Parts: sequence; structure tokens; C-alpha cells
Amino acid sequence: MGSSFGVNANVFPENKDDIWWLLSYLNSGFCTYMVRSVLIRTNMITSGYVSRIPVIEFTEEIKTNLALLGKKAYEKKRNNESLKDITAQIDEIIFKFIRISESSQTLIDHFNKNLIKHV
Repeated sequence: MGSSFGVNANVFPENKDDIWWLLSYLNSGFCTYMVRSVLIRTNMITSGYVSRIPVIEFTEEIKTNLALLGKKAYEKKRNNESLKDITAQIDEIIFKFIRISESSQTLIDHFNKNLIKHV
């Protein structure tokens, strides 16, 4: 069917090949921070809020790398394995591409590790 279903959001990209890099991006620390800190500060995240996340125009190389990581994350999750190494790689790629400073990365990481406290 070419879609991905989560608790609150359904993702239907125009090009079905975009699903894997898009899922990596939407599950990144950057997007978590954008939704939970900037867009809304509650525990209820709906598809309306997810649709407001800016989608960065990545290069094809970045999209390919994010897509590969998204597929790895999917397989690891199916096998009930930790995703920390994958999500760290996704964050590293995104932060580097959008040129987030080290201090801002630290702020984002701290916020995301303490979501309940900060919301």
C-alpha cells in the first residue's frame, strides 16, 4: 500500500520511495524537538502537528543514507533490538546537513531525553 501507520499519524508521501528517509527524518531528535518544544508542548501529538514539521530538502545522497537507516531501524524494531545506534546516526546526518551547532545539539538532546519534565 506504500504507507506507514503510527499511533497518531499516517504518512503518505507522493513518491512511495520517499517513505524510508521520511520516517527516519520524522523519528529524528530534530523533529521530536520541533514538535514537542516548538509546535506544541503537550503529550498529545496529532497528525495535524506532524504535518507542520518543515521537511528539509535533503540531497539524494542524504535521502539514500536516511532511507538505509530507516530500513535498518525497522528490522531492528521487528527483532526487538535497541535503536539507539541507528537514531544517533540519523541525528548526526540531519544535524550536520542543517548545520546545527554543538551547543544546540546538546540542548536538543537534553530536551529529548527529558521530555516529560520539559512538556
